[in-house]
Amino acid sequence: KVSAIQDAFLKQDFEHFLYPETVGSLKELKRVADLAIFTQGDVTYQQVKIKQSGLDRLVEFIYVFDNKIEHLDEICRFFPDREIWYIDNQRTLLEDAVKVVPSLKTVWIDRSTHPEQTNFSPNHTINTLDQLQDVIFS
Repeated sequence: KVSAIQDAFLKQDFEHFLYPETVGSLKELKRVADLAIFTQGDVTYQQVKIKQSGLDRLVEFIYVFDNKIEHLDEICRFFPDREIWYIDNQRTLLEDAVKVVPSLKTVWIDRSTHPEQTNFSPNHTINTLDQLQDVIFS
């Protein structure tokens, strides 16, 4: 039986939680790159969030793990001949990622929502997703 809390969660309109530029930016990037969502957290919650927001229709691959860094090398091996760009809003995760896969190109989306204690310098820093295409093709 689904509880009232679960029912309310499953009916959320997650598209309203996306940043305004997200859908347009992903549509543009999808024309020139294979896109993947690589996320962590409660698997059921993340999958519902991705589907309800419509992001599942904008990417080719979706990977959800309790701890994504533990699976990063495994996922990157699926794409042996590709340059892989790892984009995240948490610099600590970018730092951990390049420890596992040093060849990653890292992009930090600095939305100032995650105060962090790291000196890690990503390859690039952007403030909004619509800046990503310029960074990748510069």
